[in-house]
Amino acid sequence: MRAVLTVMITALLMMLVFFVVNYKYVSVWAFQPPSSSLNLYLLFLKPILLTLGTILGILFRTLSEALERQETDDVNLKSLISKGVQSRSFWLASFASPVVILSMYPSIESIDNYVLVTLIAYENGFFFRVVVENRKRNLEKQEKRE
Repeated sequence: MRAVLTVMITALLMMLVFFVVNYKYVSVWAFQPPSSSLNLYLLFLKPILLTLGTILGILFRTLSEALERQETDDVNLKSLISKGVQSRSFWLASFASPVVILSMYPSIESIDNYVLVTLIAYENGFFFRVVVENRKRNLEKQEKRE
């Protein structure tokens, strides 16, 4: 139960950040309130999809890491989710993935395909670890050169 609550709070915080940024970039809201329910719907849609995609990517990555570390063939999903949410990897990805999405937000805003928007967010959450490890290796190489 604690793991689910943690994921929900993390998702709500992410959605709040994405909503605030979306509020800035959506031209309808930049100067006037939405004129129809469709515009209001579109205002909420991308932040929700970005949040869902990112959280699912982070969760599936931490679950796959927990499964790889597990030594038995028996799978206790509740235990895996709990360990995954408490892992360092989950929290690193939860803090950094939204920053990466925000850095590309003007490009994401121009995408009209909502499946693609969700997929970009999912990939960002799932492959976050790879990006961090590559960045760490590059920094170590630069330090060795100096």
